[in-house]
Amino acid sequence: MDTTTADPLVGRLLDGRYRIESRIARGGMATVYLALDIRLDRTVALKVMHRSLAEDPAFVRRFIGEAKSVASLSHPNVVHVFDQGTDNDIVYLSMEYVPGKTLRDVLRERGRLPAREALEVMIPVLAALGAAHQAGMVHRDVKPENVLLTDDGRVKVVDFGLARAIEATNQTRTGVMIGTIGYMAPEQVTSGVADVRSDVYAAGIMLFELVTGQQPYEGATPMSIAYKHVHESVPAPSSLVPDVPPLIDTLVGQATARDPDDRPADATALLVAAVDAHRMLPRTAQTAAHAQPYTGAPAANPANATMHMPQPGTQPAAPNRTMVQPRAEVSSHAAPARKGFRPHWFLIVVAAVMAVAIGLTGWYFSQSAQVTVPELLGTNVTIAQQNAVKLGFRVQVAQAQYSEKYGEGQVMSTDPVAKTQVDSGSVLTIVPSLGPKRVLVPKTEGMGEADARIAVNNAGLNVGS
Repeated sequence: MDTTTADPLVGRLLDGRYRIESRIARGGMATVYLALDIRLDRTVALKVMHRSLAEDPAFVRRFIGEAKSVASLSHPNVVHVFDQGTDNDIVYLSMEYVPGKTLRDVLRERGRLPAREALEVMIPVLAALGAAHQAGMVHRDVKPENVLLTDDGRVKVVDFGLARAIEATNQTRTGVMIGTIGYMAPEQVTSGVADVRSDVYAAGIMLFELVTGQQPYEGATPMSIAYKHVHESVPAPSSLVPDVPPLIDTLVGQATARDPDDRPADATALLVAAVDAHRMLPRTAQTAAHAQPYTGAPAANPANATMHMPQPGTQPAAPNRTMVQPRAEVSSHAAPARKGFRPHWFLIVVAAVMAVAIGLTGWYFSQSAQVTVPELLGTNVTIAQQNAVKLGFRVQVAQAQYSEKYGEGQVMSTDPVAKTQVDSGSVLTIVPSLGPKRVLVPKTEGMGEADARIAVNNAGLNVGS
């Protein structure tokens, strides 16, 4: 049976604006459709809340709150929310349509990814989550199904449908935990309340799955998997796949610590660690042959489905702002310490050298180390962030703007500008591009020249000679 043609919304004009063309996917809270915005003549993805939820005023308020929160979040690795509306008993979001495939599709096709490639997927995911965390939002459902890989190689995080402002977490229904069992942090299982470190945990589980081809825990029921998240430590990926580098084991271990206080403080902290790990990984790690066929839980497994489950009510620990970074490997062939008597004169020389070193160190740090702002215009925003962090900048990503010169997701300007000399540790503001702004050309057929010029000017266009 063709479920698309059987869907009563397919072919319908919603809210006098969105012509629904086909159904893309159905989730736990909503169904996503491919639609044409006839007002702006652009293809969009419509997220329509399930009717049973649309009848609940509390859910509708949360859904509308989601639209406002996510619409304010502008980042090249986040799927944009354009609009929110209702049509009788239908409540919907209009979102950016991203052609491509999900990360789950990639795992089905390839089984697992080499370590470097896995990090190259995770870094933009963490950049997107980091932007959300800085805006006071928690995703709550980080998993491969919610990561899109576009045909031109971009990575986008989708479905902030469960994300809410951190301050509003107590609005979650009492006695219910919301999320995906396979990626759910221990505190979500025990209390049903998530903070930014819960997203960090889920990202660590996702990295585990990318390099091993399976989730760390399997069980006959969702509750048996949830029990393992609470009572067991996530194993090192290399215990399943021996060629996984120790740096990946370290990242996964830090991100999936059972105690939230032992994890990186937020996705930005984990992003810094992931970039550092990617830099330290040998290039040969990416040349490893693709793994065995995928042996983990299939997409239909309950561990991959967003679920609502009963849970006991306890409160989570307060966030801890500790930065965690992977440690570089220590050589197992380090030279042994020399044994024997050190004469008194040797100690005098050592003391003198240390005194000189301390003096030079004090002089060095009294001087402001200068760095040069790199040329980043036209560079992918995520790559630009990585490069700037490596040079010692603290990076802020500003509100994206339209640009006729630079494509979507590219850097259109920086502050300070390229080649400026500044102190190390200075803030570098990056402005992403939304690409060229598209406007609807008004119909002027049958108008007089004066009226036609007014209509064209009102649309933001210039009349040619």
